[in-house]
Amino acid sequence: MNINEMKSVIMYLREKKDIALRDIERYSDGSNGVKSSHYLEYKSIFSSLIVEVAKQKPSYAIQYAEVTKSEMYYDLNLKAYDGVVNAIDKEIDMGLIVDMQKSTEDSCDEVLTKIFDNFHNCARQARNRYNARSTIDISDEYDVQDFIHILLRLYYNDIRAEEYTPSYAGSSGRMDFLLYNEKVVIEVKRTRQGLKDREIGNQLIEDIARYQAHDRCKSLYCFVYDPEGLVGNPKGIENDLSGINGSINVKVIIRP
Repeated sequence: MNINEMKSVIMYLREKKDIALRDIERYSDGSNGVKSSHYLEYKSIFSSLIVEVAKQKPSYAIQYAEVTKSEMYYDLNLKAYDGVVNAIDKEIDMGLIVDMQKSTEDSCDEVLTKIFDNFHNCARQARNRYNARSTIDISDEYDVQDFIHILLRLYYNDIRAEEYTPSYAGSSGRMDFLLYNEKVVIEVKRTRQGLKDREIGNQLIEDIARYQAHDRCKSLYCFVYDPEGLVGNPKGIENDLSGINGSINVKVIIRP
């Protein structure tokens, strides 16, 4: 159930609340009974909403269990359900409950950001191996790609390497990595003499334009490995090129 569907269910439950309340019969001892199916329908739909929300917020399952302890007082339960519905609606508006797909995308962003932020430390560690064993030196762009590929394998199973991209300005290219299920493309670059601020920026602009036409690219991560600090203003390039660009979300990361 996505956010729009949750909102529709919430609206329906609010419309149904008064009907369900009239459906409850009060007895002389203060307890309740249900005269027809309106209350039961409300409770069934409310339960479905709780099941979905509890996938992100398990506390709602606990609240649901608390308010259903006694079925002798249906009117009190209904008012408690309505309070839970209002709380869910507020958390959706605050962004505390999101689409499950969005939650997955956020998780992917966290993983990739962690990999890129720590890449230089991993590369440095690879040069300092136990007992003077042969080192693994990250000396060019292909080395960076290989190392990134290894790290990605820790988290993702379906990684498509070097797939062809749609033609742009009369020529096509090959992407470095496509996380197929996540619809995420990763471009990897390594700075060198002759490939600094302006050249890196121009290449990234071409990459971003090319991926607009790729049907599996919803997010593009451009990782620029700059161990010698050849890029004079990395934050400027990141800020200028990151963000929503056409149909894709772009994130440029220059490290260290």
